[in-house]
Amino acid sequence: MRGENRVKDTLTKLAQRIYDNMGGCRDELQASATMWYAGDGHNHWHVRKYMVSQVYRKSGGSVMRIKKLGFCLLDFHQADPLPAGAPPDRVYWNGVCGNGTSTSIAMGISVGYGDDYQPNIAQQWIDITGMPTDVYRLCTGVNPYGWWREKGGVASNNFFWLDLRLNPAKNTVSILDHGRGNCLK
Repeated sequence: MRGENRVKDTLTKLAQRIYDNMGGCRDELQASATMWYAGDGHNHWHVRKYMVSQVYRKSGGSVMRIKKLGFCLLDFHQADPLPAGAPPDRVYWNGVCGNGTSTSIAMGISVGYGDDYQPNIAQQWIDITGMPTDVYRLCTGVNPYGWWREKGGVASNNFFWLDLRLNPAKNTVSILDHGRGNCLK
């Protein structure tokens, strides 16, 4: 992903770099996507709405969304073994997400690598204060709007859900079921 054209704390021109089997590449502009700089303890640039997480009552009601709506994309974990076509070392790593003075960014996740956000990272939570005891669905989708091209087209395996029984009074969570498939409301 390439971001440029800085307007205050936003990069308004984003393109996805797509490599071919011959070692060449092309950039596809994505008009709907932006990056923004967050000084929220992360102090780097994020791709807005790359991933979306939400919780909603299965019986109906309001949707609670994760506060963190942007992500810096890195080659954090290496698959073992690496699949064919994967680079032997991280491509997107130290410094790729820039800083407060950056005017262009190149970040991504290489074939054979994954990114991981631990639960203690700033703003990576959903506030369930005041929610009644009930069954809820926690749904997470990567590339939920289909903005980014994926190998073989937009994959249907980008969504994962958990059905949970939350009991805030007892401070308990029970996992009832889980699965894959679009679950965003």
